[in-house]
Order: sequence, then C-alpha cells, then structure tokens
Amino acid sequence: MLLTLLFFSFVVRSGAQDGYSLSLQAAMSRMDLFSGLRVSRQISRLEPAVSFEMGINRTFFQSRFFPRGSVGLNVSLIEMERFRLGPAFSYSYSFLKVNKMVGSIHQWNEMYGGYALSWGKTWRFCHSAMTGLMNERFRSQITEKKEGVNTLGYYFSFGVAYAW
Repeated sequence: MLLTLLFFSFVVRSGAQDGYSLSLQAAMSRMDLFSGLRVSRQISRLEPAVSFEMGINRTFFQSRFFPRGSVGLNVSLIEMERFRLGPAFSYSYSFLKVNKMVGSIHQWNEMYGGYALSWGKTWRFCHSAMTGLMNERFRSQITEKKEGVNTLGYYFSFGVAYAW
C-alpha cells in the first residue's frame, strides 16, 4: 500500500503533463482471468500506471473475493502518431482466502517484465504481455508455519483506454 501511495504521488507531482488515460482491461495469469481498471499518465516516453483488478472465476463464480493491485511502468521506444510500443515492467500483489480456516490466506507477489503496445489517439486499444517471478506465501497445514514458493508467472492483458 505504501508503494502505491509513493508511486501515485510521483505521478501527480511530475512537472510534465502529457496526458492521462483510463482503461478497462481483461487479463489472464496463472491464477485466474482478471478484469479491472487501469489509470496511467503519459510523461514524455514514460507511462507510470496503477491498476486494480478482480479475479473473475474466484470472485464471481466461487464467491471468494480475489483482488489484484499493480503498479507499473511502460517505456515507449517506438512512438508514432497513433502507435506506441516498448518494454513494460510491473509489480503486483493479490490475496485469496482459500477456505474458512484461520490463516488460510494465500498471497502472491509478482514482478514481471515484457512489452506493452497501444494503438489510437483518444480511444486506444492496449495490449501487454509479461513474464517473470511469482512468489506465493501461505500457511502450511502440516507445519503451521508461513511458507513460500517461487515460480515462473505470466500476465497477458487486452483493453480499451480513453486518453485526455
């Protein structure tokens, strides 16, 4: 939460004002299909962003709240009038209470790198594909201690954005 607040204060205080965008996106990762909102600010060739998503399968069909929050940075290396393409980096955090037992909350930390592209001017089509480290933290039912597992994760998203 502290990282998000610091990141957002950087975005709001930055001197250049190239524009903001709000996007509705659908995404797929190892854990679920996600849908949510993303807010970003174009500052020259940098685009810092904050997003909040919900796991569709677990939240709506299994009735278990599964949120995912992310902060990220896209860098536009190829920039034309209506087209942007470049590397993308993100950190995401999500959690899920897997059953009614005390301490059954699983937490995921994800650090990804990949690419992001957008096409359009005011209304934009957005896409990103990333992969990287995913860390899952949970309480072991056998040892009753917190444990963690590192694995390779991925994240693909498609969305529509409105820029102003």
